[in-house]
Amino acid sequence: MSGVIKTRVGYTGGDRADPNYGTVCNGDGHTEALKIDFDPSVVSFAKLLDMFMAQHDLCVRSPLSRGGGGR
Repeated sequence: MSGVIKTRVGYTGGDRADPNYGTVCNGDGHTEALKIDFDPSVVSFAKLLDMFMAQHDLCVRSPLSRGGGGR
């Protein structure tokens, strides 16, 4: 996407020093995280958020998405 300089994915929020997909799925207290370095003169935060939300259904329960599961 134009304006995105770099992305980094990982986990946040838990106590485990070395979380991974398996430990997160088993409820270790972490959740997935994404860091985006971007140029706001090219793309706005609102546009990035719109793109993210268009590709993720936060209503689907998942151990990787604490905010979901509203159904």
